[in-house]
Amino acid sequence: MHNRLLLAAIVAAGLVALVYLLPTNPVGHWSQPSVSAADCAVPSSVSASQPSNGLITAAFNAAGFNGLFPGHQYFGSMALESGPSGARSLRQPYVPPTLLKAIGWIEASWRQANGSGPLISFDCGYGIMQITAPGVFPLEGIGMVYRSPDTGIYEGAQVPIATSYTHNIAFGVKTLIGKWNLAPEWRPVVGSGNPDLIEDWYYAVWSYNGFVSSNHPDGRSALRGEYSCNGSDSFNHNRTEFPYQELVLGCVKHPPLVGGVALWPSIPVSLPASVPPFAGYGEGMDIATPQPFHGDPTSGTPPAPLTIDAPAAAAVGQPFNINGWSVDYATPSGTGIDAIHVYAYPSDSSGTPTGPPRFLGEATLGGSRPDVATFFGNPGFVGSGFNLTARGLAPGFQHIVVYARSTVTGTWAAGNRVVRVWEPPMALDGPAAGSVVQQPVLVTGWAIDPSAVSGTGVDAVHVYAYPSDASGVPTGAPVFLGSAPYGGSRPDVAGLYGAQFLNSGYNLFATGLPAGYHHLVTYARSTESGVWNQRHRVINVPEPAMAFDTPASGSTAQQPFLVAGWALDHSAAGGTGVDAVHVYAFPSNASGVPTGAQLFLGAASYGSPRPDVGSVHGGQFTNSGYLLNVSGLTGGLYHVIVYARSTVTGRWNEAHRVFAVSP
Repeated sequence: MHNRLLLAAIVAAGLVALVYLLPTNPVGHWSQPSVSAADCAVPSSVSASQPSNGLITAAFNAAGFNGLFPGHQYFGSMALESGPSGARSLRQPYVPPTLLKAIGWIEASWRQANGSGPLISFDCGYGIMQITAPGVFPLEGIGMVYRSPDTGIYEGAQVPIATSYTHNIAFGVKTLIGKWNLAPEWRPVVGSGNPDLIEDWYYAVWSYNGFVSSNHPDGRSALRGEYSCNGSDSFNHNRTEFPYQELVLGCVKHPPLVGGVALWPSIPVSLPASVPPFAGYGEGMDIATPQPFHGDPTSGTPPAPLTIDAPAAAAVGQPFNINGWSVDYATPSGTGIDAIHVYAYPSDSSGTPTGPPRFLGEATLGGSRPDVATFFGNPGFVGSGFNLTARGLAPGFQHIVVYARSTVTGTWAAGNRVVRVWEPPMALDGPAAGSVVQQPVLVTGWAIDPSAVSGTGVDAVHVYAYPSDASGVPTGAPVFLGSAPYGGSRPDVAGLYGAQFLNSGYNLFATGLPAGYHHLVTYARSTESGVWNQRHRVINVPEPAMAFDTPASGSTAQQPFLVAGWALDHSAAGGTGVDAVHVYAFPSNASGVPTGAQLFLGAASYGSPRPDVGSVHGGQFTNSGYLLNVSGLTGGLYHVIVYARSTVTGRWNEAHRVFAVSP
């Protein structure tokens, strides 16, 4: 009977369980004393189970944003009042999730179950959040001390609080918001009453345990320092030296370690430098927000169960590493993942596949990811990392898909990343872009595929030339210039990419290109992907030069007369580039339009010295003159054409002149 009166007094005071005052072991867990079913609302004989830390973390993260049971009559959070005293307004419910995690650890070390039944404290506090006498609907006046005579409330609120960790956490959030909303009428306000700042929750957290003088910090040792939930650090771990709110905020800053992993990322919260003397309803206790203040970066939505950390959604060279982590939140132990398979789909820039996938392999599992374990508050997730080296993909966009198989459900979760795979490195060293070339022209460079495990990764180089305009736009069909010998020594390339790629050079002498612009393309075939990678260059093959010096246009030539001039081909690597000159004449009108059949006047002698030409075009073209004595023509007008044959292309280039011939 005395115990029932004590519990009734606790309910009347609106207090939450004082579990944190119970004896603790070094990591903060405690032993549950025996409680009779007659003492509390829900008997210990009902079934309850302990969720994993990962599931608890996910529930806390969602609960902070009213994401567990939004709108539920019992478990949905009420609107939150914010703002300073005298200027409060309503906003969507929010509690910093890390603050909730710390409360749950201080209250019950995240324990929902005790064996096969619910965790129940000596004062009828239930589960993770130790819901005892929250003072909010529908448990006003009865809390978890008395069984509600309303079956709907008993089965719809009290039993879920006792047996379900999500309902327990959600009701803890609702309770804490209820304490926050008591300000400013019944509780003091911190700063501007901003719920986004952890420091502004100081009085609400105090009230969660009980807004009583025993939680005022002035009664504590000035040498107590900071409380820490990490039993292995050098901070103070003696709960009895701290008021409740300092226990919670200390735990936010110094989270517990389980299996050597912090259950959440530390947030360096600030405590008030001083707190005004205690007043029952908080009169005169308003304080400024402690500085520096801190928000909680935790998101209310759990991330996907599979995250690809690398490569980034960008351009990548090969080989490249695909790594990340994967877990199943529902696993009772370990990571909940037993296989990672990786595929690559050729795609467009948006990731829409353009061809069948390629299986890149089974990734290595078990990489150490303490950051993931801390994020989820689950030490079992330390070994959730995976990695795979990808190679041999065709250049262009690739849609990488990583599949993770759950040991819980057997289903495959997927993560996606679109990357652009660079063409394997290669170079077209010569001829230079935009250069005017002489033939034969040396096409030279190097080509490798770094994804090759051995060798250079290239087994063939082919060279083509497209007739083009000056910008390189093709104007005709390509000409195959040949298969370039490959394997030349390139110590410069080896210095950049490794000795494996020393013999990566190629060379080809190309000839026979007509005058004009040409779009030169070298193709190198990868031994890894079978793809022909390419490099481009626009070059200019100069027009052969020639002149028709005499007779002059419009003149009258007396027979015999001398046809003279010079001819050369600039693209010749040696000599003048011309080996024959032929002269023809057409009877014509004054404009040069032929009026009769063509006459072959003869093959001109070629090779006479023309120092004037050599001084302009270069010494190799000095002996470029031609001469032919012509006679026997009927008097009249003639269109005379001189043809010079190029030794480079075999083409006949020409020069024209119209003049009169006397009888």
